[in-house]
Amino acid sequence: MRPQGPPPSSPDLANPAGSFNIARWLTGFGLGLVGDQVFYLALAWTAAQVATPTMAGLIVGIGAAPRAAFLLFGGAVSDRFGPRPVALVSDAARLLTMLGFGTIAITSAGNVPALLILALVFGLIDAFFLPAVGALPTRIVAQEHLARAQAIRSAVQRISTVVGPPLGGYLLSTFGFATAILANVVLFAVSCTALYFTRELPQEKLDDNDPAEVGLVQGAWQGIRYVLSDPGLRAMLILITIAESAYTGPFTTGLTLLARESHWQASGAGMILAFFGGGACVSALGLTVLKAGSSAGTLALVSIVATGPAVAAIALSASHVQAALCASVAGIFSGISATLLVALFLTRTDPSRAGRVMAALNLATLGAAPASYFFSGLIASSFSPAAVFIAAGALLCFSGALGLTSPTMRNQRF
Repeated sequence: MRPQGPPPSSPDLANPAGSFNIARWLTGFGLGLVGDQVFYLALAWTAAQVATPTMAGLIVGIGAAPRAAFLLFGGAVSDRFGPRPVALVSDAARLLTMLGFGTIAITSAGNVPALLILALVFGLIDAFFLPAVGALPTRIVAQEHLARAQAIRSAVQRISTVVGPPLGGYLLSTFGFATAILANVVLFAVSCTALYFTRELPQEKLDDNDPAEVGLVQGAWQGIRYVLSDPGLRAMLILITIAESAYTGPFTTGLTLLARESHWQASGAGMILAFFGGGACVSALGLTVLKAGSSAGTLALVSIVATGPAVAAIALSASHVQAALCASVAGIFSGISATLLVALFLTRTDPSRAGRVMAALNLATLGAAPASYFFSGLIASSFSPAAVFIAAGALLCFSGALGLTSPTMRNQRF
């Protein structure tokens, strides 16, 4: 793979050139995520105002269809042309999409057809942006610094989920849909600029199975085959998917139902989510300082097990304040496991396949979300909302303990 522009003088994060290069990538990545949060909140809020509840749900969810359908293809494109140019082009496409629809929204109120098209277009672009920006760390830092870069990335990701929704809510309530969408033009413009000045390291040679040789369609499926054929990657993919499923449904559907049953205000539910995200951010930042390379696999698994009781304790809390404290503990342990597992996943991956492998990981976690929502609702209706969190905690404990019995998982290291 040919490098895009002059590479940084050193991939070492302690070197100013290398650290500035990482900072540029993190700026592009982080502002892009904040823009995502603003966009999806604006889309959901506006859809709820102009459409029936069923149609509003369709508008919000329809973007997932092209994203899921083209994720593997987007990963193959990233590996052929390089993560940086694909991330840059797709980020620019998001900017233009926001500019076009924001301009239209200035002169006309949001309507169902326009929102449907907007959701579809944005979802399609995300299918290329997500695997590319996820694979980029493998091209901008040396292998031995990848774990630390991933820890910083995880912290930035958590911060964006805390900053994005309040920003989107303020823009929507104060200025309206058009302004919220046009604000993303600024966010994505800065994001694109930062990614433009991010430099990839030189790539010595193309992999024999590079999609440039086998074709994009065939190369798209090679990511899944590559992951499933490697025992370590396969085990981590399963574990990451299970862990994400244990968070997604309970902290959306389950939390809403629990708050209603416990007579907590919406602000109480928001406080719980904020404490969970804050705890995850603290632990991710801590991993940028602490080195867990030789025991990364064991630490990740122990953290998953420790997350279980904290998640279950949310359901047994007497108040939303107590639930928030439990959520912060759960966030700390989940931040450790998520950061380490994704870092191990990337470290074990051949850089020439990083785009396809990240696409496979994104597809697995995104595909598990609907099932998590469904089972959370089913458990809540069959038993109680509290049972959702107890079941999620039990699943985390079981999956983490099962992983600890596997030498392949325990011995994963950077």
